[in-house]
Amino acid sequence: MNLKFTRKIKLNRKNMGLGLIILLVGAITLKVIYDINSNSVISVREEYEYLKETMSLISIVNSEDYVLQRVNEKYKNSNIEVYYPVTKYDLLNKEVKKIIDSRIDKFKQDVKDEIEYSLFINFDMYRYKNYYGFLFHVLVDFAGAHPNTNLFTVNYNSKDNKVINIDTLINSNNNIINLMSKYSYNILLQDEKIKEIKMPHMLKDGTVASKTNYDNFVFGREGLIVFFEKYQVAPYAYGEFSVNIPYVELNLKITE
Repeated sequence: MNLKFTRKIKLNRKNMGLGLIILLVGAITLKVIYDINSNSVISVREEYEYLKETMSLISIVNSEDYVLQRVNEKYKNSNIEVYYPVTKYDLLNKEVKKIIDSRIDKFKQDVKDEIEYSLFINFDMYRYKNYYGFLFHVLVDFAGAHPNTNLFTVNYNSKDNKVINIDTLINSNNNIINLMSKYSYNILLQDEKIKEIKMPHMLKDGTVASKTNYDNFVFGREGLIVFFEKYQVAPYAYGEFSVNIPYVELNLKITE
């Protein structure tokens, strides 16, 4: 076999390998584009901050816990971009859909024809034993200095087929709000950002023992995770805070 023929074989093999790689990349790209634009079973795992900036789904992964639903519409001159889960549990789905619909309806009521506003909702999922928790991030842009942001959570016990909220916790232990308040205040008091702010009145007001201060929570592996919105315990620029309260501190029994 001469040198020229040997080189030709090597070049052909190299070109074939390169061609296979190009075909594989092309197939993956087409699959991603198809899934994003179809109603197939998809799920999002992007960080909230990234999605908040891009206002679109960039990457997708399969999920066994829920089907991702997307609302993407133009209302008057404003934009609505909402993502929410649909699970195999009807009661949980009804609760999520009821809240999502009410948020969209409220946004539409506040829209003005001549101004471009935006509503964006995304979520994170938590799961521990029989407990499913969804933390929803809401961003509303009314063309102000910065968007309005807030949180809401939906919790569900699949064993008991029951939606769990702050009233459920109070019914199980009428002192639980006081316990949540004391623990959260002491933990946040040691937070470096809170120390930097030096605004003790915000921390005190944001952690006082009231239902509205503690209605955003999910069940975690190590304890009840409580979320504090922007402006609740610190100025807007310092973002959101969370406190993981061990179940033993709340006298809360988590069943299988």
